[in-house]
Amino acid sequence: MKDKIKLINHSSVHILNKKLSILTDPWYSGSAFNNGWSLLYENRHEDIVNTLNNTNYIFISHEHPDHFSIKFFKEYKDIIINNNIKILFQETDDMRVEKFLKSLGLNLILLKHKKEYRFDQNNSITLIKQGHIDSAFLYETENNYHLNINDCNFIDNELKEIKSLIKDKSKKLILYIQFSYASFRPTEEWLKKAATYKLNNIKKLSNTFNCSLIVPYASFFYFSHEENQDLKKWSNNCNTLKKYLESNNLRFCLFNPYMDFYLIDELIVNNNLRNNLSIKSQQFWDNKIMNSKILFKEKPEENIKNENIILFLERLKKYNNIYLLFLIRLLSFKRLFGDLYVKINHSDKVYVVNFFLVNKTNKKTYDISMSSEAFNLFLLQPFGLESLLVSGRLKCKNNLGMSKLTSAIGITTINLSGYGVNFKDLFNKLIFNKIIGLIYRAIVQKT
Repeated sequence: MKDKIKLINHSSVHILNKKLSILTDPWYSGSAFNNGWSLLYENRHEDIVNTLNNTNYIFISHEHPDHFSIKFFKEYKDIIINNNIKILFQETDDMRVEKFLKSLGLNLILLKHKKEYRFDQNNSITLIKQGHIDSAFLYETENNYHLNINDCNFIDNELKEIKSLIKDKSKKLILYIQFSYASFRPTEEWLKKAATYKLNNIKKLSNTFNCSLIVPYASFFYFSHEENQDLKKWSNNCNTLKKYLESNNLRFCLFNPYMDFYLIDELIVNNNLRNNLSIKSQQFWDNKIMNSKILFKEKPEENIKNENIILFLERLKKYNNIYLLFLIRLLSFKRLFGDLYVKINHSDKVYVVNFFLVNKTNKKTYDISMSSEAFNLFLLQPFGLESLLVSGRLKCKNNLGMSKLTSAIGITTINLSGYGVNFKDLFNKLIFNKIIGLIYRAIVQKT
């Protein structure tokens, strides 16, 4: 049997052939990013069970909750174990995901960066790490390459490295990729740029890899909190996506969870089939967006807990060289690792935040604002800033506020994976690229 594919939900696609089947990033119910995101569609229990009964491997691209759903693994661990389904994940220094999955009794295979893992004579997978947390995969079958870029943001040199992994040029390549932005931008102009960038990136990658078929996915969610509704206005929907891909003569197909498996070969050659599936899926998803509702409201003001501040500062000391931070802060005249002023919504309270302290001030001006709940979560959680940015539960008056946020504490997004600002990690290529990317996006406001 030749390769077949089926969309399950959001970033979860099921790739099936005669030898084996791989299921990616299962998130099928519940909210993500501190109630900032919700699925446009939630899968029925019986459909999930049916999918797992036909699965050999589950691939997890990274730790974000819309890709690695703790709820899913807790709820379906018995079925996963009974079916001898193996979990594919990247090697990490912190081993957090690895320890959790093993604590459930699941069978885990750790993949090394750019090292081929062979299932059998005709099937192999190569994981490609991106930055401090994310990853893509190149899955080679007898007839095709499946390139799951997902929501990775590879720089050009990294794309060249991925292209070098494609040895058999006669095989067709299927690209799976995110099609809309998925985190906070402070202004409408920046949101427009981010939405346009995502579409142009699909075209760029399609040309780079000479794709035979594009499967846009990883954007079937919506911003569902009262505090992040500004982000919905310029988010790419399937109608916008379809028009863009058609105008650029790109071969693509949109799917929805009610569709069955389809043969890759048939999808590539049959224009009418692709068009019919895409029209139905566009209507399905855009109707879901039109009928989506705010599910979570801003909570009444709460005290900013001192224990959360202590935890925040202790994490900074653990993963970063404080003396190096101070030196960079001094030499850059506080342009890097400077002070960030945070206002608490519906109050006159303003906090100064940096690598050394979190204190309430008498300052009236501020860089960003958020609810007291969001600020407490930012301080408490190791992934606090990452979750805050992706959920979009904050506000900036202008682009300068976002730049201050990025330059002052943006680097804490790599701390959650055990990396930091220290001499050792500055020579880590993946981390260096991440740091450069953070600075670049803050300056050009592109993605």
